[in-house]
Amino acid sequence: MLDDSAEFERIAPKLYLTPNYLAAKVDHMVETIFLKYNIYKDEMEFSKNGQILFLKKQNGRKITFENLNQKYEVFKFEDKLAYFMVHNDGKNQLLSRQIVKFQKEKLAKTSYQVDKPADFKRQKDVFYLKFDNVIKEIFSSKKKFYDVFGNKAKSVKTNNLIIKNIEGLEKIIQHLNTI
Repeated sequence: MLDDSAEFERIAPKLYLTPNYLAAKVDHMVETIFLKYNIYKDEMEFSKNGQILFLKKQNGRKITFENLNQKYEVFKFEDKLAYFMVHNDGKNQLLSRQIVKFQKEKLAKTSYQVDKPADFKRQKDVFYLKFDNVIKEIFSSKKKFYDVFGNKAKSVKTNNLIIKNIEGLEKIIQHLNTI
């Protein structure tokens, strides 16, 4: 895709959640590991003997970045393992996927335009609900949103919470966990 050129060096940090390796706890290991989340590849990287390696994805693996106060967990989704950011604990969980897309270089078509170099662009996070052990995407349309809950939709609707922000979604999931 891209080589080790100066241009790639300029945009490479955009692949990651943070530019540096951060202290993280993996599962129930006592030892702290320094990891960096490569959002573009959906991989947790670590460096060993000057070589970049990837943490093995296992269903249910939990990673907690201590300084960021963020938790990630590996779930099977669409027939592959993927990292999800976990926003709450409990039977039902609010999850999100962070996405980075590669944008190809665009050459100017006229002299009035300028060339746009290749770049990695962070996309809007996609939210999911882990409900009855099934992961479903959360839509911003109220009708599609409440359809996810099936027979518990009526109980969730009575809260009158805003579904377009993370605080409202977290409150809905907390309420759902008490039912």
